[in-house]
Amino acid sequence: MTYLYDKEAWDATHELTSNAEIVKSLERAEADEKAGRLKNWNDVKREV
Repeated sequence: MTYLYDKEAWDATHELTSNAEIVKSLERAEADEKAGRLKNWNDVKREV
């Protein structure tokens, strides 16, 4: 059972990393996090 879960997770990861647009988006998100440009989700929910 663990093998099937791991294989499914690997397949999903491979699919995402094969998409250049998604990879760029993830890289931007990581840069935003490192630069402190993200908001805490609880703060965002309170603003709405």
